[in-house]
Amino acid sequence: MAAFVDIVERRAGLESDSEAEETAEAVLRTLSESISHGEAADLGNQLPEQFRRVLLDTERARAEPYSLEEFLDHVAERLDVSESEAEQRSQAVVAALSDVAGVDEVEDAYAQLPPEYEAIFAPGEALGALSFVEAVESRGDLDRATARRASRATLQVLGERVSKGEAEDVAEHLPDEAAEWFVPDEPARALDYDFDELVAHVADEESVSRTRAIQHLEAVTDVLAETVGESEFEQMRAQLPETYDPLFEE
Repeated sequence: MAAFVDIVERRAGLESDSEAEETAEAVLRTLSESISHGEAADLGNQLPEQFRRVLLDTERARAEPYSLEEFLDHVAERLDVSESEAEQRSQAVVAALSDVAGVDEVEDAYAQLPPEYEAIFAPGEALGALSFVEAVESRGDLDRATARRASRATLQVLGERVSKGEAEDVAEHLPDEAAEWFVPDEPARALDYDFDELVAHVADEESVSRTRAIQHLEAVTDVLAETVGESEFEQMRAQLPETYDPLFEE
Protein backbone atom coordinates (compact mmCIF):
# COMPACT_ATOMS: atom_id res chain seq x y z
CA MET A 1 0.00 0.00 0.00
CA ALA A 2 2.87 2.35 0.81
CA ALA A 3 3.84 2.91 -2.84
CA PHE A 4 0.35 3.97 -3.92
CA VAL A 5 -0.14 6.19 -0.86
CA ASP A 6 3.31 7.72 -1.28
CA ILE A 7 2.58 8.64 -4.89
CA VAL A 8 -0.70 10.31 -3.91
CA GLU A 9 1.01 12.14 -1.05
CA ARG A 10 3.81 13.49 -3.24
CA ARG A 11 1.69 14.41 -6.22
CA ALA A 12 -1.01 16.14 -4.19
CA GLY A 13 1.52 17.90 -1.98
CA LEU A 14 0.03 16.44 1.21
CA GLU A 15 1.64 16.35 4.62
CA SER A 16 0.95 12.83 5.88
CA ASP A 17 0.16 9.25 4.86
CA SER A 18 -3.19 9.47 6.61
CA GLU A 19 -4.21 12.50 4.56
CA ALA A 20 -3.11 10.74 1.38
CA GLU A 21 -5.12 7.63 2.32
CA GLU A 22 -8.19 9.75 3.00
CA THR A 23 -7.73 11.52 -0.34
CA ALA A 24 -7.33 8.26 -2.25
CA GLU A 25 -10.41 6.75 -0.64
CA ALA A 26 -12.57 9.81 -1.37
CA VAL A 27 -11.55 10.03 -5.02
CA LEU A 28 -11.79 6.28 -5.64
CA ARG A 29 -15.18 6.05 -3.96
CA THR A 30 -16.52 8.90 -6.09
CA LEU A 31 -15.00 7.41 -9.23
CA SER A 32 -16.50 4.00 -8.54
CA GLU A 33 -19.95 5.62 -8.34
CA SER A 34 -19.63 6.65 -11.99
CA ILE A 35 -17.97 3.66 -13.69
CA SER A 36 -19.14 0.09 -14.17
CA HIS A 37 -18.61 -2.49 -11.45
CA GLY A 38 -16.45 -4.49 -13.85
CA GLU A 39 -14.16 -1.57 -14.54
CA ALA A 40 -13.96 -0.75 -10.84
CA ALA A 41 -12.92 -4.36 -10.23
CA ASP A 42 -10.25 -4.16 -12.95
CA LEU A 43 -8.77 -1.07 -11.33
CA GLY A 44 -9.07 -2.53 -7.86
CA ASN A 45 -7.22 -5.71 -8.79
CA GLN A 46 -4.05 -3.65 -9.15
CA LEU A 47 -4.39 -1.79 -5.84
CA PRO A 48 -3.78 -2.61 -2.17
CA GLU A 49 -6.70 -4.34 -0.44
CA GLN A 50 -7.84 -1.21 1.41
CA PHE A 51 -8.48 0.63 -1.85
CA ARG A 52 -9.67 -2.42 -3.77
CA ARG A 53 -12.49 -2.74 -1.22
CA VAL A 54 -13.40 0.92 -1.67
CA LEU A 55 -13.83 0.37 -5.40
CA LEU A 56 -15.69 -2.92 -5.10
CA ASP A 57 -17.97 -2.10 -2.18
CA THR A 58 -19.26 1.23 -3.48
CA GLU A 59 -22.60 1.08 -5.26
CA ARG A 60 -22.99 3.10 -8.42
CA ALA A 61 -24.99 6.17 -7.50
CA ARG A 62 -27.20 6.27 -10.60
CA ALA A 63 -27.51 5.10 -14.19
CA GLU A 64 -25.41 7.95 -15.60
CA PRO A 65 -21.98 9.03 -14.37
CA TYR A 66 -21.58 12.26 -12.45
CA SER A 67 -20.80 15.37 -14.41
CA LEU A 68 -17.30 16.64 -13.65
CA GLU A 69 -18.78 19.38 -11.47
CA GLU A 70 -20.77 16.82 -9.48
CA PHE A 71 -17.71 14.58 -9.20
CA LEU A 72 -15.59 17.39 -7.77
CA ASP A 73 -18.42 18.49 -5.47
CA HIS A 74 -18.56 14.99 -3.97
CA VAL A 75 -14.79 14.79 -3.54
CA ALA A 76 -14.70 18.27 -2.00
CA GLU A 77 -17.48 17.39 0.42
CA ARG A 78 -15.88 14.10 1.45
CA LEU A 79 -12.54 15.77 2.11
CA ASP A 80 -13.90 19.12 3.34
CA VAL A 81 -11.77 21.03 0.83
CA SER A 82 -12.42 23.56 -1.92
CA GLU A 83 -13.41 22.48 -5.42
CA SER A 84 -10.02 23.55 -6.82
CA GLU A 85 -8.26 21.50 -4.13
CA ALA A 86 -10.55 18.57 -4.94
CA GLU A 87 -9.53 18.81 -8.60
CA GLN A 88 -5.83 18.83 -7.74
CA ARG A 89 -6.20 15.85 -5.42
CA SER A 90 -8.24 13.97 -8.03
CA GLN A 91 -5.47 14.55 -10.58
CA ALA A 92 -2.95 13.17 -8.09
CA VAL A 93 -4.98 10.00 -7.47
CA VAL A 94 -5.49 9.45 -11.21
CA ALA A 95 -1.72 9.85 -11.71
CA ALA A 96 -1.08 7.31 -8.94
CA LEU A 97 -3.57 4.94 -10.57
CA SER A 98 -1.67 5.29 -13.85
CA ASP A 99 1.56 4.38 -12.08
CA VAL A 100 0.17 1.41 -10.15
CA ALA A 101 -2.75 0.04 -12.20
CA GLY A 102 -1.37 1.07 -15.59
CA VAL A 103 -2.26 3.72 -18.14
CA ASP A 104 -4.43 1.32 -20.16
CA GLU A 105 -6.69 0.54 -17.17
CA VAL A 106 -7.04 4.23 -16.36
CA GLU A 107 -7.91 5.03 -19.97
CA ASP A 108 -10.57 2.28 -19.90
CA ALA A 109 -12.14 3.99 -16.89
CA TYR A 110 -11.91 7.40 -18.58
CA ALA A 111 -13.72 5.97 -21.63
CA GLN A 112 -16.84 5.46 -19.45
CA LEU A 113 -16.91 9.10 -18.36
CA PRO A 114 -17.96 12.34 -20.08
CA PRO A 115 -15.25 14.13 -22.14
CA GLU A 116 -15.08 16.96 -19.58
CA TYR A 117 -13.22 14.57 -17.25
CA GLU A 118 -10.18 15.38 -19.38
CA ALA A 119 -9.42 17.99 -16.72
CA ILE A 120 -8.33 15.24 -14.33
CA PHE A 121 -7.52 12.38 -16.73
CA ALA A 122 -5.59 14.21 -19.49
CA PRO A 123 -1.97 13.00 -19.50
CA GLY A 124 -0.47 16.44 -19.07
CA GLU A 125 -2.73 17.20 -16.14
CA ALA A 126 -2.15 13.83 -14.52
CA LEU A 127 1.11 15.01 -13.05
CA GLY A 128 -1.03 16.94 -10.57
CA ALA A 129 1.18 18.87 -8.15
CA LEU A 130 4.25 16.99 -9.35
CA SER A 131 6.50 18.55 -12.01
CA PHE A 132 8.07 16.46 -14.76
CA VAL A 133 11.42 16.55 -12.98
CA GLU A 134 9.83 15.49 -9.68
CA ALA A 135 8.13 12.60 -11.46
CA VAL A 136 11.50 11.48 -12.86
CA GLU A 137 13.00 11.89 -9.40
CA SER A 138 10.36 9.56 -7.99
CA ARG A 139 10.45 7.03 -10.84
CA GLY A 140 14.24 6.77 -10.95
CA ASP A 141 14.81 7.11 -7.19
CA LEU A 142 17.07 10.10 -7.92
CA ASP A 143 17.88 13.32 -6.14
CA ARG A 144 16.30 16.47 -7.59
CA ALA A 145 19.45 17.82 -9.28
CA THR A 146 20.20 14.49 -10.96
CA ALA A 147 16.59 14.12 -12.11
CA ARG A 148 16.73 17.59 -13.67
CA ARG A 149 19.98 16.88 -15.52
CA ALA A 150 18.64 13.53 -16.74
CA SER A 151 15.35 15.07 -17.89
CA ARG A 152 17.02 17.93 -19.72
CA ALA A 153 19.64 15.76 -21.45
CA THR A 154 17.15 13.10 -22.55
CA LEU A 155 14.37 15.42 -23.69
CA GLN A 156 16.76 17.61 -25.67
CA VAL A 157 18.19 14.64 -27.56
CA LEU A 158 14.78 13.11 -28.31
CA GLY A 159 13.29 16.46 -29.33
CA GLU A 160 16.14 17.08 -31.78
CA ARG A 161 15.47 13.79 -33.55
CA VAL A 162 11.82 14.22 -34.47
CA SER A 163 10.26 16.83 -36.73
CA LYS A 164 9.66 20.23 -35.19
CA GLY A 165 5.92 19.74 -35.68
CA GLU A 166 6.00 16.48 -33.75
CA ALA A 167 8.19 18.04 -31.06
CA GLU A 168 5.66 20.84 -30.65
CA ASP A 169 2.77 18.33 -30.48
CA VAL A 170 4.54 16.42 -27.71
CA ALA A 171 5.45 19.63 -25.89
CA GLU A 172 1.78 20.61 -25.65
CA HIS A 173 1.38 17.80 -23.10
CA LEU A 174 4.44 18.75 -21.05
CA PRO A 175 4.89 21.21 -18.19
CA ASP A 176 6.65 24.45 -19.18
CA GLU A 177 10.28 23.60 -18.41
CA ALA A 178 10.11 20.12 -19.96
CA ALA A 179 8.32 21.53 -23.01
CA GLU A 180 11.12 24.04 -23.55
CA TRP A 181 13.73 21.29 -23.41
CA PHE A 182 11.86 19.12 -25.89
CA VAL A 183 11.32 21.70 -28.65
CA PRO A 184 14.69 22.26 -30.36
CA ASP A 185 16.00 25.63 -31.47
CA GLU A 186 17.18 24.02 -34.71
CA PRO A 187 15.43 21.53 -37.05
CA ALA A 188 15.92 17.80 -36.52
CA ARG A 189 19.54 16.79 -37.12
CA ALA A 190 20.46 14.91 -40.27
CA LEU A 191 22.88 12.66 -38.39
CA ASP A 192 21.31 10.59 -35.65
CA TYR A 193 22.95 9.13 -32.60
CA ASP A 194 22.66 5.38 -32.47
CA PHE A 195 21.70 3.94 -29.09
CA ASP A 196 25.26 3.65 -27.81
CA GLU A 197 25.98 7.25 -28.81
CA LEU A 198 22.76 8.38 -27.14
CA VAL A 199 23.79 6.69 -23.90
CA ALA A 200 27.29 8.14 -24.17
CA HIS A 201 25.89 11.63 -24.74
CA VAL A 202 23.62 11.46 -21.69
CA ALA A 203 26.41 9.94 -19.59
CA ASP A 204 28.69 12.80 -20.64
CA GLU A 205 26.04 15.47 -19.97
CA GLU A 206 25.41 14.07 -16.49
CA SER A 207 28.95 12.88 -15.73
CA VAL A 208 27.69 9.40 -14.85
CA SER A 209 28.49 5.83 -15.90
CA ARG A 210 26.88 4.10 -18.89
CA THR A 211 24.78 1.95 -16.54
CA ARG A 212 23.49 5.01 -14.70
CA ALA A 213 22.80 6.82 -17.96
CA ILE A 214 20.63 3.94 -19.19
CA GLN A 215 18.71 3.90 -15.91
CA HIS A 216 18.13 7.64 -16.17
CA LEU A 217 17.04 7.40 -19.82
CA GLU A 218 14.52 4.72 -18.90
CA ALA A 219 13.12 6.79 -16.03
CA VAL A 220 12.70 9.86 -18.24
CA THR A 221 11.11 7.98 -21.14
CA ASP A 222 8.73 6.18 -18.76
CA VAL A 223 7.53 9.51 -17.37
CA LEU A 224 7.37 10.99 -20.86
CA ALA A 225 5.17 8.11 -22.07
CA GLU A 226 2.79 8.49 -19.12
CA THR A 227 2.66 12.25 -19.48
CA VAL A 228 1.95 12.59 -23.19
CA GLY A 229 -0.20 9.46 -23.56
CA GLU A 230 0.21 6.32 -25.64
CA SER A 231 -0.95 7.72 -28.99
CA GLU A 232 1.31 10.79 -28.96
CA PHE A 233 4.22 8.78 -27.59
CA GLU A 234 3.96 6.21 -30.37
CA GLN A 235 3.82 8.96 -33.02
CA MET A 236 7.01 10.40 -31.57
CA ARG A 237 8.67 7.01 -31.36
CA ALA A 238 7.87 6.30 -35.02
CA GLN A 239 10.11 9.21 -36.00
CA LEU A 240 13.07 8.05 -33.91
CA PRO A 241 15.85 5.85 -35.32
CA GLU A 242 15.35 2.11 -34.95
CA THR A 243 18.60 2.02 -33.03
CA TYR A 244 16.69 3.60 -30.11
CA ASP A 245 14.45 0.54 -29.77
CA PRO A 246 16.42 -0.89 -26.78
CA LEU A 247 15.28 2.16 -24.83
CA PHE A 248 11.62 1.19 -25.27
CA GLU A 249 11.77 -2.60 -25.02
CA GLU A 250 10.84 -2.66 -21.34
